[in-house]
Amino acid sequence: MCGIAGFSWNDKALLKRMCDAIVHRGPDQFGYYEDKGISLGHRRLSIIDLSDKAKQPMFNEDCSIALVYNGEIYNFKTLRDSLEKKGHRFKSETDSEVIIHAYEEFGEDCVQMFNGMFAFALWDNNKKKLFMARDRAGIKPLYYWFDGTRLMFASEIKAIIKNEEVIKAIDKSSLYHFLGRKVVFGNKTFFEGINKLLPGHTLMFHKGAIEIKPYYSFEFKQSSDKYDFEETFGNVIKDMLVADVPIGVFLSGGLDSSLVTAFMAKHQAKVSTFTVGFGLETDEFSYAKQVAEKFSTDHHELNISFSDMTKVLDKVIWHMDEPIADPAILPTYIMSSFARKKATVCLIGEGADELFAGYSKYRLTKYLPKHLYFSVADVVFSNSKKKRLLNKACFEKAPESYLKPYFKIKNSLCSAMAFDFREIMPNFQLMKVDKMTMANSLEARVPFLDNRIIRLGEEIKNKYKLHGKMGKWLLRETAKKALPPAFSTDKKRSFYTPLRDWFNSELIDTAYSELICSELFNQDFVDKIFKQQKESIRRYKYSTQLWMLYVIEKWHKRFIS
Repeated sequence: MCGIAGFSWNDKALLKRMCDAIVHRGPDQFGYYEDKGISLGHRRLSIIDLSDKAKQPMFNEDCSIALVYNGEIYNFKTLRDSLEKKGHRFKSETDSEVIIHAYEEFGEDCVQMFNGMFAFALWDNNKKKLFMARDRAGIKPLYYWFDGTRLMFASEIKAIIKNEEVIKAIDKSSLYHFLGRKVVFGNKTFFEGINKLLPGHTLMFHKGAIEIKPYYSFEFKQSSDKYDFEETFGNVIKDMLVADVPIGVFLSGGLDSSLVTAFMAKHQAKVSTFTVGFGLETDEFSYAKQVAEKFSTDHHELNISFSDMTKVLDKVIWHMDEPIADPAILPTYIMSSFARKKATVCLIGEGADELFAGYSKYRLTKYLPKHLYFSVADVVFSNSKKKRLLNKACFEKAPESYLKPYFKIKNSLCSAMAFDFREIMPNFQLMKVDKMTMANSLEARVPFLDNRIIRLGEEIKNKYKLHGKMGKWLLRETAKKALPPAFSTDKKRSFYTPLRDWFNSELIDTAYSELICSELFNQDFVDKIFKQQKESIRRYKYSTQLWMLYVIEKWHKRFIS
């Protein structure tokens, strides 16, 4: 797991500044490569093959190909064996080198063969081409800036804005969409002119032009009554335990992370588990402890106070690069710091809800037509409220064209889950996990987003997902064998952050003083939300709105103004 950066010209000082900005992603090693018209930089977090042979940028035998890479290819040993039979020779034991030789053998189609999480940039010196790719689910980030002839890229935006030519301005259409559905859609970011490579896409830069192509498109086929989840998931977990450093698991006490822990215990003698809470009745310490005791894990609990979250807030805003509407970024950051003392890699439970219908909102698809479902599910500010909220200079109405592909999907449940998998998950849950773990030099692996589990989720029929009112039916059937009884029958438990309580105590005055004089928001409208938060019985709704505005304001002051 690492940080990568580069651009299509030469500037040693800029390359160093970019890599220094993402040193937290790779504190173990660094490397640079420069040739006429190309500069590549790398910061390494050593996971597989800790020797200098695995240092990046990495090259093929004649140094005509140079690679910088962030991620893990879980099927690299199988690919390596097949490439060696074709005559390729390897100098290291790392998965990085497999990418180089796969590209030599198969060209751009090599990405079809990789099962893992990755973002990489590969310079082909013979063809004078820069080839970039991002994994199917969007677990690993990859940002770029293109001015019409020149290209920059990096794992994080903070590296790109080290180039003083990049104008730091807010993208108004992104702000508009974010206020509605908590994410920035498509290839845009909060920074005008800085884009992200979409999940399952490649980018080729050649002769001052870029070509972006999809190599994978996620869709629910609903074609199969056959499933072998238990065997498949066991193989996935086994493959994800390959590392030369300690591995643990984020154990929230919910179904998904508990299943990860159960299957890890089959292959690892002593599993390290990490759980955080707030000392409240809503905490899941008791559920996590049941799992930890059942599998005799090396269990670690951490209680977080409001003061703890306040102390890390500014640091978290900086590490995120963009605003995020999920207050769980704060405990995620703190837990990552806590876990890093014992482990360098942690497995997490993200992705199961989007693949196997875990969210309670999916039940609405049985009763509401698509246009009504998408108008109510996860919407924070309506379009009319956005107009009243934003100052005129910041308001730019943007069309909701991102919804069109999902209206075309006939089955309503498939439409809702596909939207979450393609649009929400990579820009919300996965962005949070990547930025908060890598801020602490911790690698997070996502078993439910292995290609084999994604394929299973795509192919099995919906009745194995949403069964009556119960989501994740298939996972619950597995839990009956692997976990205590409550895990197969209880309703979904989400990680609860006491946002309302925080706004009722330590955060309220600070947030009010910053938001009431914001350049972005109408003061009267903001004042009204604060009053509603104090007086309404629906306080959590208004706390969510205030949190969103507060992180946007803090981001704007940190990065723009």
